[in-house]
Amino acid sequence: MTLLRPKPTVFGLFGTLLDVRGGGWTELFGNFSYTTTASKLAPMFVNTDSTIFAFFREVCYNNDPFRTLIRETRSGTTNEVGPGEGGIAPYIGYAKE
Repeated sequence: MTLLRPKPTVFGLFGTLLDVRGGGWTELFGNFSYTTTASKLAPMFVNTDSTIFAFFREVCYNNDPFRTLIRETRSGTTNEVGPGEGGIAPYIGYAKE
């Protein structure tokens, strides 16, 4: 079970802030992303058949916010949430038991 797997070469710079897979379980409370780089390269959060509870917001003053806030995959079906598409605070994605 993987709880938190940041991509070490891009964590907090150009990529995904949280990547939970394979039945992992993660909670984030009071998360705030001050996006300052080209964030269209990856989604903010990735949830693959796992459980995430995240209460978060993003601010970006350079007009280049994350294009995909959440990428969730359940049994091979992937859905994405972008800015202004549904509620994101809190986001709850859970794995089937």
